[in-house]
Amino acid sequence: MKASTAKASGAVFGAIALAGMGVASVTPYAGDAVAAPVADEAASPLLARQAAASAGVQSVSNVEGSFSYDQGSLSSTSYIAEVFNKAAASLCASLPDYGIVQGSPRVTVDGDVDNAFEATVDEMAEGKGAKTLVMACACASNVPGGGAIANAEVSGVSLEAIAQMAGAYPIMKCNAVTFTASDGASVTLPLDFLIEKGAVVANKVNGEDLLSVMGAANQLWIPGLPAKYFVRDIVGIRFTQEEEIPVIASFVDDGRDFVNRPNVSVKAEYTGRVGVPIVFEGWADDYDRRIAAVQFSLDDGATWTEYPTDGADAVRWVYWRFEYLPEKEGSYTIKVRSVNDEGDASPVAATHSFEVLPSF
Repeated sequence: MKASTAKASGAVFGAIALAGMGVASVTPYAGDAVAAPVADEAASPLLARQAAASAGVQSVSNVEGSFSYDQGSLSSTSYIAEVFNKAAASLCASLPDYGIVQGSPRVTVDGDVDNAFEATVDEMAEGKGAKTLVMACACASNVPGGGAIANAEVSGVSLEAIAQMAGAYPIMKCNAVTFTASDGASVTLPLDFLIEKGAVVANKVNGEDLLSVMGAANQLWIPGLPAKYFVRDIVGIRFTQEEEIPVIASFVDDGRDFVNRPNVSVKAEYTGRVGVPIVFEGWADDYDRRIAAVQFSLDDGATWTEYPTDGADAVRWVYWRFEYLPEKEGSYTIKVRSVNDEGDASPVAATHSFEVLPSF
């Protein structure tokens, strides 16, 4: 299908590079290009192309290529450990010492329940309580195109199963749940919301014990929510009936968190040759919103070519690949935006500059 394009938006775009991560690809979806939405009629494609030419950068209107994506590409466990440990060091000024922990600690489940009990995650996961899913996990303060995001397979026990074991749901109609960590820190969240999201108390990531991956155990994972809600080293879960149900704040750009929704990254080789395909790749994610398309521009945003990500869900990231065949030597800069299911495009595009050399 021939690509069609639209005029650029008037947004300011930044050059952000993807932090490298190990991924394992699965069968990709190959999509056709469609018209990208017109964001700003006042933007001038001619001026954008003139600016690119004056800077010595090649300009290609209505860029076309081969596009595919998958949602099963997993971040390596070493990368996941790096992301979480950097976050812990940033928040706590130093990494906590979990060296004395031997195996997953037992969890006390109590509150306004019929059956208070104590058990390990493995014990609770026996039978119907076991749950494994692939999901994205992004830091709320992840910068445009930044590396504070991962796609992982987590295993443990569903929060719904724990609530049912305790008789807190649906029998007792509890509406809140408080998670307490081994250091005494706690957070209270809306129970119905977490069950609807499919929350998991996990003790394994990518098939490995959570302790060996990130030095912590019993971690809450919530599809669609930022990592700041992912309590770890959980030793207590209390279900209660509250007069006011806890509220999770909206994911709105406040200048520090959620600054680039939907977010996107790009990486590729820095040199290529005329007539030899160049492969660009990266992730796209928007927390609780589904990624509906990825857009590309090779003329400084004067025109955008959009490729839909039909069938993508909001639980996992979209890991995309775009193959472009350069026809002319010179310097190029590609810009990439993701689009969510409400039609919002990335305020800040990911960019990658590269040089095309003469053919062999």
